[in-house]
Amino acid sequence: MGFLRFIGVLTVFGVGFSPFLTQQLWNDPFMIMQAWWYTPAIFAGFALIFVPAILSNIFGVGCAASGAARACH
Repeated sequence: MGFLRFIGVLTVFGVGFSPFLTQQLWNDPFMIMQAWWYTPAIFAGFALIFVPAILSNIFGVGCAASGAARACH
């Protein structure tokens, strides 16, 4: 879960930083924001941040170990 969250944070910051970079390089931040991949990349980044935690809360709650150390399978 930590790896997916890390990739999501990198994606959100990378895509969020690209308009500032294009402003500095080409004086046109809208060139990146109008690209076909911009909005899906933002949504994918946020999904990678939040979806693993939500799914682990939904599917990871059925394991109650009683007694000695038992592994949940």
